[in-house]
Amino acid sequence: MGKMEGEKMAYSDKIYKKEKLISRTFYIDEKLYLELERLSKEVYEASISKLMNVAIEELVEKEKIEVYENRNRTCVTRSILIRESLLKGLSELKIKYGLSISMLVNIAVKNEIMEEQKQKILDFMSEEAYVPMKAKQIANIMNVPKQEYSNFILILKELLK
Repeated sequence: MGKMEGEKMAYSDKIYKKEKLISRTFYIDEKLYLELERLSKEVYEASISKLMNVAIEELVEKEKIEVYENRNRTCVTRSILIRESLLKGLSELKIKYGLSISMLVNIAVKNEIMEEQKQKILDFMSEEAYVPMKAKQIANIMNVPKQEYSNFILILKELLK
């Protein structure tokens, strides 16, 4: 629902209406949580709870449920304020897919972080100075850590679909 140039945008197009917030504690993949912290501090004017609510809303709406491997990862417990309607949506997904709500929250956050990374890659490739190069070269220029390289390759493959 994009606005035409010159059209006024209503507050309701950018800001959520008041809704009851419920404090819930979830097991969150520590690596995902650290990325949320970084996004909250460096990229967006939003708390970690708000970023998580956006991720959960996307999951509830699109039902993009892809269980990811969580081997050798540490989970931490974190309390977040979650919109009541989203908690209801998570409960429905829990019943439908047989996954814990914590797992669904992690999937939601992982999905949104991957979308963020896809956009970063697309922005890089859209630069006027960009010339086609190998994945490893792109990863080096974008400072992708070695331990994240396989995830970076997955994102590139998804972009090529």
